Amino acid sequence: MECGIKALMLDLGMKPTTSASKGDDPFYAHFGRLKTMLRDDIHTRRFEDLRKFTEDNHFMEHWDIAMRYSDGKGIKGAWVDRWRQNAKDVMAEI
Repeated sequence: MECGIKALMLDLGMKPTTSASKGDDPFYAHFGRLKTMLRDDIHTRRFEDLRKFTEDNHFMEHWDIAMRYSDGKGIKGAWVDRWRQNAKDVMAEI
């Protein structure tokens, strides 16, 4: 999902930073922070294709990068189904 959003960012003409500090660059952020950074950045607000994902509070709801190391017991099937559809929606924009 994160890679799909970043591919869409590239398609829209956004570029990774060339500065030494990558901490403020959405291309180096994991999804939760990435979504917030894009939503709050005045420059990305002009990209309707991207904004529809970053401003949707249900988009990738409950997702956290820390889940990749979990045993999966706390992850609900309905969440996975929604994330799958979210991923398909992003890929359709690329």
